[in-house]
Amino acid sequence: MKRVLSDYTNSQTLKKIKQPEALQELYRLRPEFNGKPVYFFCKKTLYIEGLLVYDKQDKIFYVFDKTTGEKFNSFASWIKFLKIKKIFGGERSALATIFFEPNTSGFNLSSILRTKPIPYWKNYNSATIIEVTSLIKKNINSKQEFFSVGLKGIINGIGIIFFGKGQRIVKNLIFKWQGNLISYELYVLEKNIKEIDGVATKIAIERTLSEIEKIINYVLKAKICTGQMTEGFENVVQLRGIHLVRNQKNPNNIHEPFAILENKSQPDEAYRRIDCLLLVINTNICKNCQKLKNTLIKIRNRNSMSTLPTKVAHASQEVLAKKILDLFTKGTASLRENLKSMRSSHSTTENKKPSLMKKANLPTNPAHALEQLRVWAQLEEVEDSFAKMFLVSELLWLIWAFGTSTPYKKKQKLVPIIISNLKNRSPFTDEALNKELFS
Repeated sequence: MKRVLSDYTNSQTLKKIKQPEALQELYRLRPEFNGKPVYFFCKKTLYIEGLLVYDKQDKIFYVFDKTTGEKFNSFASWIKFLKIKKIFGGERSALATIFFEPNTSGFNLSSILRTKPIPYWKNYNSATIIEVTSLIKKNINSKQEFFSVGLKGIINGIGIIFFGKGQRIVKNLIFKWQGNLISYELYVLEKNIKEIDGVATKIAIERTLSEIEKIINYVLKAKICTGQMTEGFENVVQLRGIHLVRNQKNPNNIHEPFAILENKSQPDEAYRRIDCLLLVINTNICKNCQKLKNTLIKIRNRNSMSTLPTKVAHASQEVLAKKILDLFTKGTASLRENLKSMRSSHSTTENKKPSLMKKANLPTNPAHALEQLRVWAQLEEVEDSFAKMFLVSELLWLIWAFGTSTPYKKKQKLVPIIISNLKNRSPFTDEALNKELFS
């Protein structure tokens, strides 16, 4: 069990107004830093690496020294420990010497805890707008990979636009200057990206021209996640439609979608997860969207266990053809009379289509039952038939299966909701598909 070194201050410091402890304040402001590395620069070219870890049991944010394994509940106690170990001499300010990248040109602790960063290691080589603009123009004119890149001037900054098929803007990298400090933002498919190559965006620090060029090249080479292609999963698209929804309901009693269908009926049709990482380097699909493949396989397999029921819409046509064949086979003398009788019989059958609907004919598999219900929804007088055929509890089950809710408990209110979902080909939720019909 490693000992924990606490941060003790002298009596003179205690007399001052107490500021929030820097390490714990960092977690309050940036909880996503849990598990991230941190770097204490005792000299401009020498740093000691630590790891930030939040202990849920203690409810304390710790920094672990990677060399010794010691853990500390404040940056000051970590720095004091390193001084005792004779790593450095003199005094050091945590606000100025704690960085989150392994170089002093990155942002330090003060840039997060204070409105204005406190410089410690002076850098005088931060790039200017003119230098960055010149670099991009040179690349556009001389490098083939930059032929689909455009440059746009903005107030106190520049925008680098990356075009895709059909001159669609797929990536938009923006650099902004605040005096000598530079921040950047990235939008992919109009969605904001919070990190580029593991480094947080929208933080204003000094950046050299080579650092900016590295960022530009990373965004240029990074591909956009394709999402999970639907080739081979056409039946899933037909069954589920545009959204794949979660089994669990949110606090508003709604099944939220976790993936959305893009480029419908196009060669690149695909489902993309809501939490898609968008940018990928060594593959075509991000790790989050890769998970969709197993989901689609499960849905496809679940709905291919047995043959889908025959559509009633074709039943009367088959009956008609069989009757004609029987008439000619018998070779009856009064063919005209028989045809007249048959035509009358067929007409009566057509007018009584709703009578073909029987609850006993519904499969117990919800996916197959849904297909049958969609067919019935196209028949005449279907609302009256549903009201007669189904119990209120069964109608409420169908509404639940569609992932919707209603305060109504009467058939005349419930049936139209169900018919509307069936005609719009709304899918059942995964939870409903995992149960037996009306169970």
